[in-house]
Parts: sequence; C-alpha cells; structure tokens
Amino acid sequence: MKKVIIYILLAILFISWSEDTNENSRMSYSWLNDFAKTCFNNGETLNVIWKSDYPRAQSLDRDGNVLWSENGVVVGDCAVPDLDGGIISATASGSSYTIKRINHRHQQSWQHTITGPSSAISEYVYLGLVSDENGGAIVVTNYHNGSTGLYEVRVRKYNHDGGYVWDLGLTGDAGSAGPLKAVSDGFGGVYYSRPGTGGSVYIDHINSNASTAWSSSISSLNFTFPNYLIADGSGGVIYVGEQAASGVIYAGKLSSAAANMWGAGTHVFNSSDYHVVSDGQGGIFAGSHTRQSIFAQRVNSAGTALWGTEGRRVVTGKTAHCRPTMVSAGAEGALLFWPDNRNFDLDIYGQKISSDGRMLWDAAGVPICTAKGDQFQVVAERVNSGGTLVSWSDFRNLNNYDVYAQKVCDNGTIGYCLQDFQAVIKADRYGGVSPVTINFDGSDSVCSKSEIISWYWDFGDGSDGAGEQITHTYSSPGRYEVTLTVTSADNCKSIVTEEVLVFGSADEVRAEVSLSPSQIKAYGNESSSVYITLYKTATNAVIGFDLGISTGVSTGTLEDELVYVSGLRYYRQALSSGDPGTATLTVYLDGVSIGSGEISYLWPQPPVNFYVNWNANRGLFQGQFSPELEWNPNTTSTFEIVKYRIYRADGSSNYKLIAEVESTVLTYSDQMLSSGINYSYYITAVDSEGDESDPSDIVTSP
Repeated sequence: MKKVIIYILLAILFISWSEDTNENSRMSYSWLNDFAKTCFNNGETLNVIWKSDYPRAQSLDRDGNVLWSENGVVVGDCAVPDLDGGIISATASGSSYTIKRINHRHQQSWQHTITGPSSAISEYVYLGLVSDENGGAIVVTNYHNGSTGLYEVRVRKYNHDGGYVWDLGLTGDAGSAGPLKAVSDGFGGVYYSRPGTGGSVYIDHINSNASTAWSSSISSLNFTFPNYLIADGSGGVIYVGEQAASGVIYAGKLSSAAANMWGAGTHVFNSSDYHVVSDGQGGIFAGSHTRQSIFAQRVNSAGTALWGTEGRRVVTGKTAHCRPTMVSAGAEGALLFWPDNRNFDLDIYGQKISSDGRMLWDAAGVPICTAKGDQFQVVAERVNSGGTLVSWSDFRNLNNYDVYAQKVCDNGTIGYCLQDFQAVIKADRYGGVSPVTINFDGSDSVCSKSEIISWYWDFGDGSDGAGEQITHTYSSPGRYEVTLTVTSADNCKSIVTEEVLVFGSADEVRAEVSLSPSQIKAYGNESSSVYITLYKTATNAVIGFDLGISTGVSTGTLEDELVYVSGLRYYRQALSSGDPGTATLTVYLDGVSIGSGEISYLWPQPPVNFYVNWNANRGLFQGQFSPELEWNPNTTSTFEIVKYRIYRADGSSNYKLIAEVESTVLTYSDQMLSSGINYSYYITAVDSEGDESDPSDIVTSP
C-alpha cells in the first residue's frame, strides 16, 4: 500500500519536470552559493546533494516534485541512499566523525559520533562512505594515531537502524596519509585504496562478514592514489588514476581473487580532467575534454581501449567545454553531460553514445539547460522509471548560485519520459521452492505509436507460451531467465528479460528480520517498521530475488502488504494491537519457517512496593480512621509517568477513583473512613499521552 504524506507546516514544492530548457526544476532557495556535489537513485525517489553553508540534500519523486523543505536538509560531507528514500551521511572533524540517517520524511532517525578506537587518535584525515546494498552503510576512515605515529585505516559497518555490525582496525603507512577512495563491492562489502609501506598504494577488499578477502599492491603501475574505484560486478575491482611519471590516465583491474587482470595497465586518456563509470559488462566508460572537444573512451572487460588513443570525439567546436559527467546505461552505452558556452553563457548539453561508439542523439549534442547565466558542476544518475536525472549549479538568478535539475529521456528529450516501445515483465514472485508456480504479466508493456498484438514468453527451462498474462510452474531447482517478446501491429519487437531463482528446499534460505523500533506501545498506539533480508544458507550471500515470502505475527496485526524493495530486502509495517508482552514475527517460504524476529509491546507500568498503614491516625476520631498510602515508581517503565491515580473499594469489588497526584508525589492520606468496613486500594500510573497502566498490587484492610 503506497501512502501519500502531506506536510502542512513545511514549504513543499510541486514543480514537476519541465520540457523547456530555460525553466528546469529548482532544488535550492538559499541566500548563499549552492554547488551541486552528487545525486543518486533511492528506490522510488531521487536525491540531490549540494554544498552550501553545509552540505545539504533534497528529495524528489519520479515526476520531479520536491519532497523536502525548500532549502533541503543538512547532511554530512559523504552521503549514500538508505534504499527507503532517506540518506545516511558522515562527516569527519578533528579526532571524531559523525554518521547519521535522515529518513524519507526528512527526520533524523539516528546519529552516532565516533571518537575511538582509542584516545590516541589526533585526527581523522580522510573518510569514505559506501552503501552496504541493504539499507546500511560502511565507513572507511584514514586517521593519525598519535601514539604510534602511523596513519591507520578503520572500517566500520552500520545497519539500517544505526547499530554497528562490525568494526575493523587496519595498520597503514607510517608518516603519510593518502586520499582514500572507497566503493561498494555490490555484495555487502567494500573496496578501498590506502597508503602502504614506503609510499606504495594498496587496494583492500573487506567482504560482508568483516574478513579481509585480500590486500593487493598496485604500485607496479607507478600509480598515484586512484581517482576512481569501480566494482566490476563479479567480485573484482577496476582502478583508474594517473601514472606518477607521465601524468596520463591508466586503468587496472584486480579479480575477485586479487589477480592482476590488465597487466601493465590500459591507457585511457592523456587528459587529467575526466570522469569514469562502469560499462555494466566488466569494463568502464570514461569521459574527458580539451578546451574545444569532448571525448569518450570505453575499456572492455579484457582491458582493451576500444576507441583509440584519444577516445571517440563526442562534440567539437569553437566553444569552451568543461569536464563531462558520465552515466552508464549498461549494454545500451553511456550518457555524457557537460557545460558548454556555444551560446556565450555556460549551458548544459548532453549526448548518448552506444557501446560500439556511435552517437545516438544530435551530432552537436542536445540542450538540457539554456537559461541565462552560467550553469556548471554537472552531476547525473539513472532513474528507475527510465531516463536520467541531471543536476547542476545555476547562476540564472544573477545573485548567487542555486541548484537545478532536469530529467532527460533516453531519446534525448527532456521532461516526462515515455518509451516509444517497451516490453515490461511483472510477476507475483520471482522464485521459491520447487515446484513453484509464478503468474507473469506483460500488460504494462507500452507501444505509443501502434498496437501490441502478441506476447511471447520463453521461461528459460525449455518451455514457452503466449498471452498478455500467463502462469508457469518451475519443477526443478535452478536459476532461469524468463524472456518476454512483444510485437506491435507494424511488426516492431521489444524484448525484456528477468531472472527466476528456484530452490530445492526452504532449508537453503535463511531470513534475517530487523524491527525498528523493536519496542512499541501496545493496543495499537504505535507501529514498527519490519525489514526482511534473505540469505543463502550455505554461503550467507544475499538473495536478490522476490521469492514471494509471507509473514505472520503471534500477537498483534500486520497492516499493509508485504513489499519487495530495491536493495534486496522486504518491508512491511507491523501494527501492535494486542496486550502488552512479546510477539514473534515469523517469515515463511512456501509455508516453511525460515526465520523470525521479536517485538515487545509495552505499556506504562504500575507503581511498586505499594503499602498501606492502616493504623495511621486511628483513634483521633471515634469510629473513624485515615490510612496512609505509600508506593515507589516502577523503574522498568519505558514511558514518562506524569501522575498516579488512587482507587478504593468499600467492602466490595467496585473500585472508584478517589484521587490523582503528580508523579513526584509518592504518598496519599485518605480521610475519615468509617471503622468496621473492609477497604481495598490499588494505584495506577498515567503517562504523558494519557494512557493508564494496569492496577498495582491490591492492598486490603486486615
């Protein structure tokens, strides 16, 4: 169930993508200069980071609507998506660093300031932050140890809820500190570069369970510190940087076992002003420039530079060009965006280049922004729903730089992106325990210029079928590719492939359940977010398939449907509606339990050590007495208690409220009770929300 949240007190902007290159979408409204730093895809939303008085972030939906307050939210120097629409960021300052999470409602979920691992740390010099691909983050720091004189490396992993998973301290080079680069390995671990003994340079791989997979020197290429680390998707890493002697750009590659795959390295560019991204096939795309030309280069998985010594010329002319920003489109090629002053002011232009080096848009590039004033410092990221988010620093208001953004379609137009012809596969699940039956749906396939007349399915197991919607059963364990081919009335075809993962037994899958918070108020007053991640039991590797799991809870109810979220996890909203106590949430795969988690339903606790002095004030008035009541606070209560209520029964079980006292008062004197009647008392505690505890122990007159 998707929820729409409307913030009444915040200035939420609804701008949506413009189709006018002079308009675009404004991200920041600061009175200071704002300079774009980065942007990233975050599930159903997009995030843009810029530098102002502090680093700030903004969130947009797929239609370009700004979701957070108009000047964004203050974040750290480094930021990664939390995969739920929020951001985890970190900043180093002196002898400590701070890491925090801002959730999708731009509220701070948690924050930690780290000053360890010892008091000998004099300064955190460099800090890198990468996603753990599961909603958490890994922090890599280079710090100076004042006791040893060494610059050392520390790697710490945090989960989505702010708890740290592991913490490693690794010794680095004595007497120097290198600019640290870090990148996710795509499987819950991290690659990072660091200084080694005697000025050498190393790349380390820490895998998801905190063991050092390998450490390898790259000094044989005579590298300065790498400017880019790129995961190759197969457990290896590509590194790109300058050779110290020549200053030209070279690339190298280490396999998943740290083997040198590209020998003495591959020449990429002579220019030192460049940008590099993955080609999605084990190699890289790179973009660079001279004063009047933009160049692109592709190095394939074997380490061969495919487009010559200089690369493929993207655009040229008697205009100044700045460094292009590249975005990988995988097998489709890459996109480049750059500042260009062909119209006197710096404007933003773009081009798409195929994997074999062909220019797919207008030969001169397509305009993205042609507003007055200069536009520069371009950042870009692919969008899940299609197209690319491009953001930049913009001086169109002629007072200071603001941050603007634009969505660019895969055909080079701007604004809303609708593919002309696109096959789309949806399914109720993408795996399970054999035999598993899956319902496939191709009805979201689109053809804007004609009519789709056929849907042909190849299920990857030797079976096929036809129809807009179809059901298929996989009888044997394995990994299968299901392919949908749709054909239009004018005989055009579009093909899309999805994967299916089938297990022989539910024992091959393990579920890890995280509840945040793990303690909530009972009787339906609060809710807890439930996150579920699936692992292969044998290898502990994360399973990146929607296996159609189900959940059940022993006490309480679960609102919302189970949802598979990008980032290899499931999400559901748990709602407490039972009595106080502990409930177990169990995960099932095709009816078999594969994991569980516990949640505590809490309620205000009654006072303890309740005592009544029945003889107090007895005899002052004939036939009457005034008992004194005493009690102590319950220190196990989680909630703020604001008052106590005193109840009394006169010789029966019919208790009536006779008094309320503030929480600082722990005694009460009842007045002028008649002798000869058996009285009973109990006390309750009331919290700041007005919720009342169960009764304390009942005390009855002797």
